[in-house]
Amino acid sequence: MTIRGQVAQCQSPSHAALPLPPSASPVGPTARYVAPGAACQGSTPYYATVQAAVDAAADGDVVKIAAGTYSDVHQRQGSSQVVHIIKGVTLRGGYSVAGGVDLDCCGGSTPVVGRNLIVDNRGGAWGGGVTVNGTNARLVNNIIARNEATKGAGIWMDGASGYPTGVTMTHNTLVGTPAADGICADDQVIATLANDIVAGFTVGISNTSPSGSTATAQATLFYGDSIDHSGGVSSTAEVWGNPTLLVPGAGHYHVGPSSAAINRGQDSGPA
Repeated sequence: MTIRGQVAQCQSPSHAALPLPPSASPVGPTARYVAPGAACQGSTPYYATVQAAVDAAADGDVVKIAAGTYSDVHQRQGSSQVVHIIKGVTLRGGYSVAGGVDLDCCGGSTPVVGRNLIVDNRGGAWGGGVTVNGTNARLVNNIIARNEATKGAGIWMDGASGYPTGVTMTHNTLVGTPAADGICADDQVIATLANDIVAGFTVGISNTSPSGSTATAQATLFYGDSIDHSGGVSSTAEVWGNPTLLVPGAGHYHVGPSSAAINRGQDSGPA
């Protein structure tokens, strides 16, 4: 898990929808995953050695390497090494196979997660970036990007009968890929969002249990999502436009001077 202090942005009311130009697409190069024993928790394609992933990669691909010891030695071009590279690939450490931030406090408290960069985590079935399970929580000014899970690649929330999970999200930036939903409210959840950026997901915000959960979003900037939000999500004062993130590929997710998010937020009270 990589988690570093950063400041997120606020967003805006309605704006004409813009196409997603290739240069601005949140979708990056093909990612290949490496973990000891190939235990990549559902991430594909996966490999047990760095060399195997590099051999399979094309120019421009990213090889995400989980923490562990890689002691395999390969003979290439008359020398011995753990990995031999003759193509333009990126090797990125810090990949987590266990998901990012897990808030599971059994009620009775309201943890606050604020001003963090949460990137490149894999949550398996749910909660790639942040999991909120059976507790209240506040998520403020976080950048949650390039995380993966079957449900809630960015944030997944779930409660229990009689113990609803109440989550407020303010001024967060979520960037994903078209292969997953960004924010997922499962059962017994009360989710309240204000002034967030949600970009590059199959579904930006989903409520999988409208009969047992509520999800309310205000002034969300949607960009490049196949579907902005599912049924069961009440979304008002929406913004559509390019958030113009500075250099997302290098981890710089602050908005640029031409961002559609600038001066378009709604008053949501103290963050």
